[in-house]
Amino acid sequence: QDVLWSLFQTVDTNLDGVLDEKEAIGFFRGLDKEAGDAEVAGFFEQADRALAGRLSFVDVMDWYWFHQRTHVMKESLRTFVAERQTWETLHWVSFNVFRDLPSEDVLQRAPKERLQASAIRLGQTLGECREWMAEQSTLLLAEAAGGDHIAMFTGVYDMITSALPHAFQRVLHGFAAQDVDFRGHLKRQEVMAAFREATEGVDDGEESLEGERRLEAWLEDDELKRVSFVQYLEWWERNYELQ
Repeated sequence: QDVLWSLFQTVDTNLDGVLDEKEAIGFFRGLDKEAGDAEVAGFFEQADRALAGRLSFVDVMDWYWFHQRTHVMKESLRTFVAERQTWETLHWVSFNVFRDLPSEDVLQRAPKERLQASAIRLGQTLGECREWMAEQSTLLLAEAAGGDHIAMFTGVYDMITSALPHAFQRVLHGFAAQDVDFRGHLKRQEVMAAFREATEGVDDGEESLEGERRLEAWLEDDELKRVSFVQYLEWWERNYELQ
């Protein structure tokens, strides 16, 4: 992935975070200097599955994974999943991909507005990469489970747990304990029960009561009939500090 990103950054000469057809040709020739014209044209057609006329970095990763991946590459990710090292798998872009910035000369010559737009696009790319890696990890978990739905469920659950800071793992466990129908969302009273489970034995009584009051107010104000885990987690981050 580091090689793909470095090359992507090199050919993205206007810093817009995507490759037009000309830039994409440069990207492919950077990967395979002996490629013929037909192979180059085939690359763009295969990678541009959305027919957008341009390629995002996720388009490039998706193409590489399905068309050019090696046995070693696939086994490497499979090992990550098997060993439950999913935090590194999902967040490799945080530590590796964005270390290869354009040269100082390129950055100095770029218009301010272009750099601002590029920074926004980089943030979008980061989210897209994480989502893509999560999808690939889930697919590999399904393949490894071999039709065992319990193994698939526990594998995905462990993957989510490993991606959360330790304090928020209690939040997940409390939520999951109340999600008895496995629909991925809770009713109001179930949310309150999940909160009490997450804070039991952790905070003093007064702090827990204040947290409950805030949670009740949020549920009432937003008129939420069902609460997803992401909504619940966002509330925690805004309103409550788990010790």
